[in-house]
Amino acid sequence: MFKIERKNENGEVEVAICPLCYKRVEFIGAPMVRCYSTGETYEQLEIRWTPKSKILKETGYDVDNLRGFE
Repeated sequence: MFKIERKNENGEVEVAICPLCYKRVEFIGAPMVRCYSTGETYEQLEIRWTPKSKILKETGYDVDNLRGFE
């Protein structure tokens, strides 16, 4: 399992955002990542890393539909 948060070169915390549904990634597997909202897979290199400070609090996770929060 890979971390869904990291620090960039400026020391800011970045979070993993799914390039398919634009929600936060709950789990990063190897070698492919599955978007639980769309059911599609993509490579880890396609993850969009966005500063945590720029993420809206309302932004959910890609697995919210599995939890019943859709």
